[in-house]
Amino acid sequence: MITREKLKIFDEYKGNVEQWLLTSKDKDTLMKDADWVLIKEIVQRLSAVAKGKASKEFTEKTGLLITRHVDRNSLEDLMNIVAKF
Repeated sequence: MITREKLKIFDEYKGNVEQWLLTSKDKDTLMKDADWVLIKEIVQRLSAVAKGKASKEFTEKTGLLITRHVDRNSLEDLMNIVAKF
């Protein structure tokens, strides 16, 4: 589940997975590689949707992905990250 805490870590590193891997060490044990990949995918999908470059099917699948994997209390944080990309 993608939570506010995981989104905060992602945002702290500005989506730069290499920087996170090199500097996080044990302090970010909350965040796993799979979480990072999922957040990156959702951010990219939402960015395409926001720019009007997504089909209806793609948009619907993105919505399902968010519903399944993002904590409701984290949606505003997620949208703030998308706005930066």
